[in-house]
Amino acid sequence: MKSKVFINMFILVILAIFGTVIVGIEAPTDLLASVSDPGYGVSIATGVMVSTDPMRAAYTRFVKWLQGRFPGADPSSFLITMTSLRLEQKLTAANSVLQFEPKQGNSNTDGALEEKLATNEIFFGVAKALGIQKIDPATKDYGNKPLFHFPDPNYFNNANEAFALETLYQGKFTLDTEGLKRQKNILTNVFRYAPAVQYEAAAGAPPPYEIMPQYGPSMEERGYVFEHPNVILEGDKGNMISIALGAGDRSAIEGVAGKDNIAVLLWYGFKFSGIAEAGTSCGI
Repeated sequence: MKSKVFINMFILVILAIFGTVIVGIEAPTDLLASVSDPGYGVSIATGVMVSTDPMRAAYTRFVKWLQGRFPGADPSSFLITMTSLRLEQKLTAANSVLQFEPKQGNSNTDGALEEKLATNEIFFGVAKALGIQKIDPATKDYGNKPLFHFPDPNYFNNANEAFALETLYQGKFTLDTEGLKRQKNILTNVFRYAPAVQYEAAAGAPPPYEIMPQYGPSMEERGYVFEHPNVILEGDKGNMISIALGAGDRSAIEGVAGKDNIAVLLWYGFKFSGIAEAGTSCGI
């Protein structure tokens, strides 16, 4: 008996040293069984189950929140999708503050690749990224153009273009929900990510033989920044995201004729769209 108590205490100390993410699931009675799964541990402070995987931990927190919103509902009936919101704004020298509307508008106002929230949907944010894309405003070739997470001067190579684009990553991010600033003045330089292998132009017959920037495989290596605490957006609420660009010369920020630069805000997380009549997924 004493040996088992010693082993249990040893495991708790190891977990405390390496750190875990509390997700609020009741711990099983057998401590040893609870840590046999490498994806879970037990919090020494609260004695609850924890997940060491950030996405699993975030998903479980969202399910717990939804259970509070919909008491008595079976969690396996929650329609939850892993998704990314994609919000876009054209960059212009005259505009020092970008406004991003997370709620769906219509086909005339929303971009071809934008992903927004419907009125009945709820979004649980996990990680954000801020990118730049160069598109042809006539053909709107969004799907053909690479997305950058810093102003690569090899690609944004017009006079002072990369220089002006730096103001996007020297600005401030704010999330406002019906007058309440829930996230205020987050410095956008945390979203600036330059991969080890960057863009390189090369001569050749069309299509151009270019070396594209190499992002991945991790979320962080794709330019995403995990956020704590997590933010919940409800589609029926008035949410507005703004990025105030850093002070400086923005005269060349929009690119040249036929090659517009746009800011792309990506918000990775989970989207709830309703409750199914029958179970559709694992509730935890």
